[in-house]
Amino acid sequence: MICWICNKNEANSGEHKFKSSLLKDMYGQRFTDQIVFKSESNERPIQGPNSYIIKFPKVICEHCNNNNTSKHDKAFHRLITWSTSNFSKLRENLYIDFEEVFSDNWIQEKKHLLKYLAKHAGCKIVTGQHNYDIENLAKLIYNDIETNT
Repeated sequence: MICWICNKNEANSGEHKFKSSLLKDMYGQRFTDQIVFKSESNERPIQGPNSYIIKFPKVICEHCNNNNTSKHDKAFHRLITWSTSNFSKLRENLYIDFEEVFSDNWIQEKKHLLKYLAKHAGCKIVTGQHNYDIENLAKLIYNDIETNT
């Protein structure tokens, strides 16, 4: 399979369904049966943040996952970290002030966040074997198309 983002390299990287860095922050390197994956037919403990159970099948390449989209992953991590620290404020205000989350560079960081969501959605679409056209998602991520934010 070819990477759906760059449409060039072999898809040899499993993108996490749940960010590994966030799982490590919450549960450490080994989960010791703290998290269980439940499906219709069985339950399996997730051993750690690199378990295949919490990754998409390999539908993107290592270069796109580790280089082309690392800024996107970091923006998502920053939003989740901020949200956790500011949960009461979020409940009270019912909105997110991206300038407060990302500081002076908030417009660019918000674009990175949207591209992270596009990457996640694209991986879900590809692995779900739906007949959706993901070309625009790939262009948004790979060609750095400006988003309307």
